Amino acid sequence: MAPTKRNRAQASAEFSKRAKVVDPTHEKIEAISNTLSDPECRVPGTDSHREMLLLAIPHSLAVPKDERHKFQEEAAEMIGAILRNCVADVEKKIADDQAKVEATKHEEGVSMKAIAECVSQIDAQEAEVTRCKEVVQADIEATEGAQAAFNVATDELEGFDQNLQNTMDQKDHCSSVSMCASSFSRMSP
Repeated sequence: MAPTKRNRAQASAEFSKRAKVVDPTHEKIEAISNTLSDPECRVPGTDSHREMLLLAIPHSLAVPKDERHKFQEEAAEMIGAILRNCVADVEKKIADDQAKVEATKHEEGVSMKAIAECVSQIDAQEAEVTRCKEVVQADIEATEGAQAAFNVATDELEGFDQNLQNTMDQKDHCSSVSMCASSFSRMSP
């Protein structure tokens, strides 16, 4: 019987489902290549030196160490030295960044202490403002009371002046009547 389309489709599906075998050496070689390709990784010499090392990686590092040719060993040593320098540079950068972080933490602590002092000063000033507002309110009330007393005293003073004038007029009248009476009594025998 001739194969049908369905059989061919099943056969190709079985073939595509096979798991791919990943070579860990290939992944490591790719990581090393990516590291050497990075411009932050210092490679002595010119860019052609970097390119030469990148081209030598698959031919040197893919071969087991005991089977390497002298050229492959030297290339592997050069790559190793560059990678060690790159790691040292990254570790130095991390140490510098960590020192900056520590300095920033110290500055943060100093700043937080200054902020806490400012907050306590603000609280003290707010309490002083509240106290001063209470004093002002008490002074306003006292001033209003004094103004009311002043108004009463002014009203009494106005009445007093009028009463004083009336009293002085009565006294003058009495004095004039008594002078008249005394003049009249001298005149009469």
